[in-house]
Amino acid sequence: MKNSPLFVLTILFAALTACAQAPHDCRPDGAYSLNDVRKAVRSVVMSHSYSGSEEKAFNRAGDLVSIAILQTLSDREMASPQALQQVLFVIRTGFACDRCVAEASDREPRVALLLLDSLRNRTVGEARSDVDETRRFLLRRENTKE
Repeated sequence: MKNSPLFVLTILFAALTACAQAPHDCRPDGAYSLNDVRKAVRSVVMSHSYSGSEEKAFNRAGDLVSIAILQTLSDREMASPQALQQVLFVIRTGFACDRCVAEASDREPRVALLLLDSLRNRTVGEARSDVDETRRFLLRRENTKE
């Protein structure tokens, strides 16, 4: 029993060291790591379909989906019409359920709005309208929370 506190401290130190080495892999209960969301983004954009587990990851990620998109897809990939539709779907899904987002800081669409502004500047016609509609969706959602 004398070694018990030392054992607990060793386990705690090991856990903290693991998080310090890969903080994007550490997450609170119910949240998804950036790596999880990046994998889900890549899967959705490449397959042009999604599963329930990917949708759940997006619902719980909030603005983290925008960071995952930016880190996962190149500008060229996002410019393709099919990929753009998938990107807009991922962003909307990330903000579809405010109470589902695990991290309070990810409930605000800060990065998402910047990403949408960038996408809007690179699109025309119907694609630009789709980007604008997604932007309006996020802003309406923000206004209803106040």
